[in-house]
Amino acid sequence: TSEPTNIGLPDPIAASANGLYYCGVTNRSDSLHDRIFLYCFDAIGDTTYTRFVIGDTIMIVRKCLQTLNNDLLFTGLHESPKEQFCLRTDTMGNILGWFAYPGFDGSGIAEDTSGNIYLSGQWIYPNQRGSLIKCNAVGAVEWFQLQPLGPATTGIYRTVIALADGNALALGTCTQYLNPFPDQNYAHAACYSGAGDLLWQDTARATSGSALVAELNDGYQKSDGNIVTAGSFTSTETGGHGFVRVYSPNGSVVWDREFTYYDTIASTGTHRIWDVESTNDGGMVLTGEAWHF
Repeated sequence: TSEPTNIGLPDPIAASANGLYYCGVTNRSDSLHDRIFLYCFDAIGDTTYTRFVIGDTIMIVRKCLQTLNNDLLFTGLHESPKEQFCLRTDTMGNILGWFAYPGFDGSGIAEDTSGNIYLSGQWIYPNQRGSLIKCNAVGAVEWFQLQPLGPATTGIYRTVIALADGNALALGTCTQYLNPFPDQNYAHAACYSGAGDLLWQDTARATSGSALVAELNDGYQKSDGNIVTAGSFTSTETGGHGFVRVYSPNGSVVWDREFTYYDTIASTGTHRIWDVESTNDGGMVLTGEAWHF
């Protein structure tokens, strides 16, 4: 058996108010990613404890958060059958609830102030579209929505933010197929009301071509109500870039800035921002990857 490794998107870590960090980790056995473990770390990164949580044929954790009542929520992909899961445990890894949504693949999770849960990801069949599911605290579905950019579209909602006004902002990427013309890739933000109505959407970046990236991967809401989002894009002219775009609650762009890393004379590889977190001084920390070719 190999060492436990996280499979899928980064950021399956929940920061606790008491200075601990919780992480859902997928363990690989032979060729299967078949068991979930809970890891707890202290403030300096030492492992406090680990717990086996659950196992099956495929169990991939992609996001973890700590709820208002201090439970832990995990989401990701379970199969078979192929389905998005929402797993609730206490901080010792004891299972308190298991909810599954067939036909969806899970990426992000958020909780609102009433304890409702938002699950972002991808609707798998018949075409892969970004998906957002709202359910109550025990997993009963209230509604779900798909990316609203036309039938010839594939995409994913990588993360979701529960906003202070009761709305939810889904962030991700989508591709429109325009054969015989090049594909169009978009970094996509879509804001939904608590009742599931689409309030506004934005394509923060657009690129043309199947090998190029345009995506929003993470974000958070500031105390002033504005929403920080972060993502990446590549172009044939200027190479790879990360970017930050800040929205007002009604979807207006407050500011937008691009970042890249030049290790020689040009940045031609993919530069991806996967995670953004706020800092105590009102700034932010961005993490990701930078490639040079």
